[in-house]
Amino acid sequence: MQKRLILLSAALLVAFCALSAFASNVTGKWTAEDKDPDGNPSTITFVFKQEGAKLTGTVAIPAETANIDNGKVDGDKVSFVAVFSFGAISSAGTVHGDEIALTVKSDDPNFTTHEITLKRSK
Repeated sequence: MQKRLILLSAALLVAFCALSAFASNVTGKWTAEDKDPDGNPSTITFVFKQEGAKLTGTVAIPAETANIDNGKVDGDKVSFVAVFSFGAISSAGTVHGDEIALTVKSDDPNFTTHEITLKRSK
């Protein structure tokens, strides 16, 4: 059996690489149930806009809303920073269909690193 090499156009090669590198689509509204610093339940709302590997949007907690900075999507991985009045939080997670398992951290010693699950809003 003979093997045949096929040349791909630059545009097709770029499109193929983009599909594999940015397989997850996180654009839209996502919510998570969490607890505020006093231990009371609260809802956090994330609104993401993805353009290729770039991720922007907002994160809203009951007290305020922050913009997402330095966000990126790489396959099924997401990461971003949001700066609130109490300090910056950094988040990284994995997309699983209509859920994102997210680890939330801060350099604030009073902030406890924790895991939350975002669910895509309909």
